[in-house]
Formats: sequence, structure tokens, C-alpha cells
Amino acid sequence: MYGFSLSFKWRILIFYLFFGLMPMLIISYYSFSSASKSISKITERQLTALVERVAQQTFSSYEKVKDDIFQLSENPLVQLSFLQFSYGQRMKTVQDKLSQHIANSDYESIALYTPLGHIIAKSYLSTPYENLSRKVFEKVFENDFIILEKFNLNKIIFLKRVFDYEDETNPVGILSIEVGLSKFIKFVKGINIGEGVIKSIKDSNGNIIYKSQTDLVSDTYKIFTSNVPNLNWAITLSVPNKVLLKDIIELKNKSIAFSILVAIFAFISAMFFINRLMSPLKRIINGINQFASGKLDYRINMKKGKELKLLSDAFDDMAGNLQKRQNELIQANKLASLGLLSAGIAHEIKNPLAGIKTSIQVQMMKTDDKIIKDLSKGILEEVDRLNKIISDLLNFSKPSPSNMTKCSLQQSIKHCLHLIKKDLTDKNITLVNNTEDFEIFVDESQLRQVLLNLLLNAINAVEKDTGVITLNSGLTENNSVFLSIQDNGKGIPENRINQIFDPFFSLSHEGIGLGLSVVFSLLQQNKITHIVESKENIGTKFTLIFGEV
Repeated sequence: MYGFSLSFKWRILIFYLFFGLMPMLIISYYSFSSASKSISKITERQLTALVERVAQQTFSSYEKVKDDIFQLSENPLVQLSFLQFSYGQRMKTVQDKLSQHIANSDYESIALYTPLGHIIAKSYLSTPYENLSRKVFEKVFENDFIILEKFNLNKIIFLKRVFDYEDETNPVGILSIEVGLSKFIKFVKGINIGEGVIKSIKDSNGNIIYKSQTDLVSDTYKIFTSNVPNLNWAITLSVPNKVLLKDIIELKNKSIAFSILVAIFAFISAMFFINRLMSPLKRIINGINQFASGKLDYRINMKKGKELKLLSDAFDDMAGNLQKRQNELIQANKLASLGLLSAGIAHEIKNPLAGIKTSIQVQMMKTDDKIIKDLSKGILEEVDRLNKIISDLLNFSKPSPSNMTKCSLQQSIKHCLHLIKKDLTDKNITLVNNTEDFEIFVDESQLRQVLLNLLLNAINAVEKDTGVITLNSGLTENNSVFLSIQDNGKGIPENRINQIFDPFFSLSHEGIGLGLSVVFSLLQQNKITHIVESKENIGTKFTLIFGEV
């Protein structure tokens, strides 16, 4: 009997080793391998997106300075200063204008140069770089706009040719804006995704512009790179593999060791606990598959069974650690998105300024007092709207709720059409307005912002002289008010329609891809549903459906 009993135990052990322990270890190994691959792919996609976003933010900073110097170079006061400086006329006004520009920006200096390299006016917060050679001036006059990268001085110099106020073909001088290098590398510095990550920026010649210091040395790194357009920079994140996979490897080893302990315990009491173990094991395997599929917020939460509860808690801890890592990456993305504020302001400020500019131009041409009063009132309204947009963007972390009231749909349409009248005339676009007046419940200012964005997009999409924009309004089958804006422009590719509301996605070379992102947010705030229909080379139709009043 003793021999039989011993032989039976060995047979149970052998049976369990081959049909119990080995499958368990194999399942754990492949489940963890699958989870590791899935998590690695998720992490790599997030890091790739993060680097691309940071590169885009850096490019947006460059574009903002470029737009600024182009606008300043076309300022009549700046253009006339090159003709008046020798007489001393208005130079104090020019100096004050440059000083005010410096105060309202984070530039280091602004200067005006004659074609021979003499400074006629300058304003600066730090000592400007004045060792500009004749070759540099010749290059500016030849190319209209260049940038000089003075990394040894931690600054970048933007140079733009200035033309005569009355003759746009006659260059009279050069405008210079010096910007600290920190303005362009702050987004890279702000990345914080863990210890040992090396952040670097290199120029097109491979010279290091910036590189973070780290005490952690690793033999292998995951490299994530994205190029910054126009600046010809390459932003690189070097993430140590052992840092990315540290929690997974440690948890894998602990789980294998724990599985062995559970197997030994299960062998001792296999006959008694075999049926009770099957259900919890299935639950754990399902949890592993959930983690492997990327559902890191899933929790096994086993309440019974001491050993298996420890194992499930280990998996839950793994998911918690990985979720924490993912949240850290999301937080890093939020820090990088602060750069969107400046880009959003630069984008959204153009529309109100266009209205202001149009009103002023008409006001100058008209002499009737009533017209002047009406136009002045329009200017004040646009200034108020501009201030509201800027306030909303600067309070990005605390978005103000929509002030929804009853308003007239047709009045909002008329207001926007008045602002784009000059754009329609310049491109000789045919506007077909079939709208009727309806009372809707929205934030009127935000609705005008949405309509203005959609109308300007339609104007940009159509061809000159042949463009047609059609506006229709009415009631749906559910008695909801709708408004459609349709154009016969170049349209949107079918496989890219779902991307049009993504930040920084743009099919236009002139846009930065923020307009429709803002539109999407405003539509949600005002409970307005939308339908987008588009075909390439045929046109696009945006339909807005408003909630009941």
C-alpha cells in the first residue's frame, strides 16, 4: 500500500508537470509576451506622436515669428522710416513702435538696417548681434527673407526685406528680429517621460543644438525622431529599453516564480482544489488577454482564493503601473500642448482683424456720417469678439461655458457674410444665399466663430472666378433647424474625412490645422450636431443641426 501510494503521488506529479504546470507556464509566457508586444506598440505610437507634436509646436513658434516679421515689415510706419530717418522725422514714433512690439513679445531685439548695414532704429532687451556682413544683406535682398542660426550666442536672427511704402518693387531696407534659442527648444525641454531619456536637437549638418544630460547609461535605446520643417532640425528622443520594459520584465519574473509556487501548492492539494481552481484561472487568463489587447483600465478584482487573489493582484498592479506610465505620457502631451495656445491665438486673431481692417478701409472711403457710425460700431464688436477669443485661449485649462441664448440664425449669417465680403469679391466667388430666419438656442458669438471658419474654408477650397458657395437652411424631419454650407471646391479625400477635426491636420498649405479643431469643440459645447459630405474635385458640404429652442 505504501509503495502504491508513493507511485500514485509520482504519477500525479508527472501528470501535473506535463498537463498542469507546463501549460500554465506556457500560457503565462505567451500571455506576457503578447501583453509586452501590445504595450510596446502602444508606447511607441504614443512616443512617436509626442515627438511629432513637439516638432509641430517648434515649427509653430517659428511660423509665428515669421508671420510677425512679415506683418511688421509691411507696416507703413516702418516702411516710411527708411525714407525719413535722414531728416529725423517720426523716428521717435518708430522707436516707440519697436519698443512696444518688444514689450508685447518675447523677442530679444528688433532693428532696422539700411541697405548699407547702418542701424536707423532698434529696441532690445539684451545686446543685439550687430556683426552682420555685407554678404548677409545681399542674401536678404536676393531672397527677401532668411534666418541666421547663432547657436553659440543662443539666438536665431530673422531678417526680412522692407519695401518702399509707395513702390512694392523697391526694397529700401532690412528688418531684423532676434529671438532666443530657448523659445524653440522649450517644448523639447518640457518632455518628461521618465529617467534616463535623452532629448536632443540637431541641425541639418548633424551639429547638436541641444542635448539633455542623464546619468543613466544604457546599451540599447528606442529612438524616436521627427523633423521640424523649414528649420531643418531633427528632434530625437532616445528612450532606454530597460526603462520602457522594466516593470514588464520584473512583473513577468515575479509572476513566473509565483506561478511555480502556486503549482507546488496546487500539487499538494490538487485533488481537493482542482474544480475550484478552474474558474479563477479562466478569470485570470481573461484578464491577461484584456491587458494584452490594450485595455489597461481592466481589473480582475478577485475576491476569493488567497493564492490566486495574490496573482490577480499582481496583474492588477501591473496594469496600474502601465496605466500610470501612460498617464505620465498623456501629461507630457498636455505640457507640450501649451504651445497650442500661441498657435491658436495666431490663427483665430486673423478673422477679427480682417473684419476690423475691412471696416476701417470702407470707413476711409465713405464720407457719410451714418455709415461711419455703423462701421465704427462694427469695429467695436469685432474688438470685443477678439478679446473674448484671446481670453478663452489663455484660459485653456479652464474653458468658459457657452452662454447659450435665443438668437437669430440669419443675423449671424449676415454678420459673417459682411466680414468675408472682400474675400468673396477678390476671388470673384458666386454666393447663393437661400437661408431663412430661424430662432435657435446657442452662444451667438461662438456660432459666428464657427460659421466664419467654415465660410473661410469654403473660400480657400474653391477656384477663383468659378467658385460657388451655397447656403441653405430649413427644418429636418424632427423639426430641428439645419444650416448647410456647400462649395464646389477641391473636396476632401474619403479616407481623410475622419481626420479633418484633428489638431494640426490641414489640407491647405497656408493653414496650420487648428480651425476645424476649434469648430468641433464649439459645436459640442453648443449641442450642435454636424454632417460632413465631400467628394474630391466635386466639393464639400457641411450641415449643422441645431438643438430645439
